[in-house]
Amino acid sequence: MNMSLALTIIFFVFIVLFLLFHLLMIFGFYFGAPFVPTSRKRLRIMLELAKPKPGELWIDLGSGDGRLIIAAARAGARAVGYEIHPMLVALTKIKIWFYGLGGRAQVKLVNFWPVDLSKADIISLYLIPNKMARLQKKLSAGLKPGCRVVSNAFRFPDWTPSAEKDRVKLYIR
Repeated sequence: MNMSLALTIIFFVFIVLFLLFHLLMIFGFYFGAPFVPTSRKRLRIMLELAKPKPGELWIDLGSGDGRLIIAAARAGARAVGYEIHPMLVALTKIKIWFYGLGGRAQVKLVNFWPVDLSKADIISLYLIPNKMARLQKKLSAGLKPGCRVVSNAFRFPDWTPSAEKDRVKLYIR
């Protein structure tokens, strides 16, 4: 194989992966939100507001690259992320393995809307505004008493936050 053909194949594979990644990002708008990484500052605030205790179940809806479930697991929680973007799930699995958190963190390639959240102690999310009312309805019907819901940036339409810092809201149900 000559060098020109090899470079063409590499370029083609790169373009296909690039397009696939962005197509899946658009797909995310329909189900919840596109991938927008949570800043380190907001991540620290989410942990500070939620106050995870060792062994609590932290569920991240739309876990993206896994940074929040990894931080929650490092803080002692059992962390589960739900993500529909297969490339982000693969990246998260690699990060969980790299940090040695396999016993405390996991990510699932699944749409979170049909998932049972009733066992969660903490739920985190970073959705888009037009999905917040639908999620509020789902959460209102199935959370255990005292569950903490941490929302990065956006409010639930009919809930009042128990605490708020730098646009991160904590709701206690």
